[in-house]
Amino acid sequence: MRTAVIIPTYRRPECLLQTLEDLRAQSQAADEIVVVDQDARHAAEEAERVRELCTELGATLLEPSWSQLPRARNLGLAAITAGLVVFIDDDVRLPSDFLAAHRACYDDPQVQAVAGRVFDRQKSDHARRLSGGAQSPAIDLLPPEALDPAIGWFHLDLVHTRLAQWVLTARGCNMSFRASFLRQHDLGFDERFKGTAVREESDICLRLQAAGGRVWYQPAAHLEHLNSPAGGCRPAGRERWADKVAFYHNHHLMALKSLDATQRRRFGRALFRCHALGLPPCNKARRLDLIAGRTAAFLAGALDARRSLARLPERTDRAG
Repeated sequence: MRTAVIIPTYRRPECLLQTLEDLRAQSQAADEIVVVDQDARHAAEEAERVRELCTELGATLLEPSWSQLPRARNLGLAAITAGLVVFIDDDVRLPSDFLAAHRACYDDPQVQAVAGRVFDRQKSDHARRLSGGAQSPAIDLLPPEALDPAIGWFHLDLVHTRLAQWVLTARGCNMSFRASFLRQHDLGFDERFKGTAVREESDICLRLQAAGGRVWYQPAAHLEHLNSPAGGCRPAGRERWADKVAFYHNHHLMALKSLDATQRRRFGRALFRCHALGLPPCNKARRLDLIAGRTAAFLAGALDARRSLARLPERTDRAG
């Protein structure tokens, strides 16, 4: 199956160059590579190196003047013709058999999307701090709750799970789709997701499953996510109020679009307990002023999501 790789990037030229070199070293090369370099403001030397490497790899370099992750993904999707599309972040390291592992999953016609394993430095460091330095235990089979769209988000672990299995969602830094299925069902990324666009990948996975597709977790399709502090779509420095509201907006928007009323109530309770109150598995600081601030952002995000839902979904590929 012809394979395309789409890399949305934002002001991380050094990370991007490293990721592209890892793509060059794949045992099974990509047939298409699309780099969406958003609002690029690189130094002249860095910009030239990015363009030169893209030319060497035969990659398409798109340089829109804006920066918005779901929109960048849609722009990349509109530029490919391959039957399989792999999305990765710009700050990842890939083993040489990464693309081969994704491709092999699609020999099963039931598989319409693949969630790859993510060795995540940030999440691993956080888990070690909570456990007093102890290594997090490996997981073979995820609990049944991990497939429940109301609460599965709080039981899903794509870092420590070792065995292949059906899952609810992928992570945006390491996911692939059968492109023909996306086209057949007019599935793209919803550009109403704000800020870091958290849950935009979960949103498309839920809509894919509603259309009859399934998401397969394959730990052999693994990568290392560096969580580079520079660039990307995470807020730089101290998190702003707008970033906090956007985080909850995205969760509520996903729920409003894909969950029924009972599921939304269960999801809202779980989201509030974990992220606003800071209870496990989120384990956030539980000072009263912090809880009050997170609660206010939770409520503001819920209201903002209802306003977003009233707008038609935006899709860059439709806008041409």
